[in-house]
Amino acid sequence: MSNCHICGCILDNPKDPTSRDCGGDCLKCMADSGDPDCIRSMSKVLVQKSFEDLAFGQRFLMGIKRTGTGQFPFSVDCPTQEDFVSKRADGHYVDETLNAMWWAWQEGRKNGGLDY
Repeated sequence: MSNCHICGCILDNPKDPTSRDCGGDCLKCMADSGDPDCIRSMSKVLVQKSFEDLAFGQRFLMGIKRTGTGQFPFSVDCPTQEDFVSKRADGHYVDETLNAMWWAWQEGRKNGGLDY
């Protein structure tokens, strides 16, 4: 296990796509340094992160249920964001519905329908 020479983060951390090893430095630092390939890759990472944040927010809101009265009369039935957006070894989401939503998100961006 090695660390980025610039920021010190652990390289190739499976929970952090910005930590991808780009010749001894992480993707984020290389993109910040102006490497055009890393800038393109970082842009893709940020788009997918935006999708995941919005999808999880929607899932969280759907999981809120009224349970009665009192100081906090609600319960939340929702996985953690990390579990919700977990991926298989092939890079696809474990949740097939999320895979379909990601595909639709990408198609919408290609066709100019979404600008996130």
